[in-house]
Amino acid sequence: MSLPLNTIELRVERRPAEPPGEREDYSVTTIVVDGRDIAEWVPGSRMIGQDPDDMLIPTSPLLPAAAPRRVSVYRCGCCGDSAEDSITPLISAVDGLVVWSDERHWNCVLARPLPVWVGYCPTEGPVVEQCPHEGKVVGLPDFVFDGHRYAGEVARATADLSWETADRTAARLLARGQPGS
Repeated sequence: MSLPLNTIELRVERRPAEPPGEREDYSVTTIVVDGRDIAEWVPGSRMIGQDPDDMLIPTSPLLPAAAPRRVSVYRCGCCGDSAEDSITPLISAVDGLVVWSDERHWNCVLARPLPVWVGYCPTEGPVVEQCPHEGKVVGLPDFVFDGHRYAGEVARATADLSWETADRTAARLLARGQPGS
């Protein structure tokens, strides 16, 4: 008997500037599992996806590393800050599968989606390396994806730059040392 596999789709969506007049190129990476936005899996959630410049890069934090790692995939929808609020599954690779497990809700601070803890913890002050709290279990089911399809979806979404504004394109090219390309 084989395990039923989940499906994943990564979308980049432009959001209205918050507050109005602020950053006009406010885009988020929406993660859809089995046809549902991750935020819909969490009752009462006001979470939004991470910035695509942090998620959809060649070294995407969505890709499993050699050891399981916790990655902030969604952040506070009110202020857009991962340090304020985030959903962080443990992402791992097991026998050709990608597994998201032990999804946790953190109020203690990931400055970015990457698995390095940097930020400010309300009870501990500045935090680097490891947050001293375990987070709260979100209640999401574990998600199990076919490893090849998962990696293919991350690659597809990373290669699709149709969402980029002119400012973001310029920043990406300058970061890669390719001005005017």
